Amino acid sequence: LPMLSASFAKGEGEAVLSKEVIATIVHRLLGGDMLASYDEALRIELLRLATLLIEHVPEQLVDHRKELIKFSWNHLKSEDTQSKQCAYVNVCRFIQVYDTPPKIILQVYVALLRTFQPDARALVKRALDILTPALPSRLPAGDHKYPTWIKWTKKIV
Repeated sequence: LPMLSASFAKGEGEAVLSKEVIATIVHRLLGGDMLASYDEALRIELLRLATLLIEHVPEQLVDHRKELIKFSWNHLKSEDTQSKQCAYVNVCRFIQVYDTPPKIILQVYVALLRTFQPDARALVKRALDILTPALPSRLPAGDHKYPTWIKWTKKIV
């Protein structure tokens, strides 16, 4: 993961990852039969890997969007706080990059606003930092004076 991050920082990430490598990562690591046997630490690292890929090579992942969101969404139900919050960061990055139904976007946003665990604060902040700038373009304001996401912010906070 650190080497891949460094490759992306240098602009060499796309040279390292071919379509075949990405397909293998998505199908075998993120969606394979072995997923249930992974321990929590490995799942967290896989969530970080998926987030990194969505952030830096989204155009190569277009064909794998369904698998990516399914992988992340399953981790939102996790009992482990770290795993759950890493999944929220991943889903927020997904929402930022790809078209997502407004109902799902609002559901994720409200869940993040309602998060209260002090040990999850850094990851919640990171997820909100990713999601909040994307909200005006992803959630239409409709015919209301204020967009829905602003109303929910006021209601919860």
